[in-house]
Amino acid sequence: RARGSARRAGRTLTVDDILAGSSDGTPALGDGLRMRCAVHEAGHAVALLASGASGPVTLTIAPTGGLTEHALVDAYGALTEGDFERSLVMILSGRAAEEVLLGDVSAGAVSDLAEATRCAAAMEASWGFSADFPLLSLAPAQDIDLARMPWLMRPVLERLRLAYERACDLMRTERLALERIAEALFRTAYLDDAAIRALFS
Repeated sequence: RARGSARRAGRTLTVDDILAGSSDGTPALGDGLRMRCAVHEAGHAVALLASGASGPVTLTIAPTGGLTEHALVDAYGALTEGDFERSLVMILSGRAAEEVLLGDVSAGAVSDLAEATRCAAAMEASWGFSADFPLLSLAPAQDIDLARMPWLMRPVLERLRLAYERACDLMRTERLALERIAEALFRTAYLDDAAIRALFS
């Protein structure tokens, strides 16, 4: 379908043709939403590269929204509290990028907020990083229910607050790289690892 579209237009195949061909009739994003997606995903990329991520990073804007992909190189069980704190910053950096560049945030960060909340809760109640109960593991990370453990709210919220502040600070510090990556992603809908690293540096 993408090849046929390009052929009928008399040009070579592009990433936009492929994304449109795979959309199954989903309407393309308008420019405003496309830019918000680009800013959001650029925020994740900036946080990854600023933290020294060595695995490949790619960014995509599809008709259904944006996507950041990063190949992890560290074994999950070897990650430290500092690693998870940096991960929280990365997870929240899409929302932080929206706030810094666009002046407001969208509900599009809902999956990021859920992921960050699960991570912070697991740090407190499962992985042994609680300041109050460092040797206690109450449940597997996927089974932690904050509604049934209201005492967890305060430390989880504090972890999220600190991580979001760090994410916003990082987006302000790296604003030029954030703008470059967001603008390039807005134009092309796809950036590979080499392009993202070149724009960041």
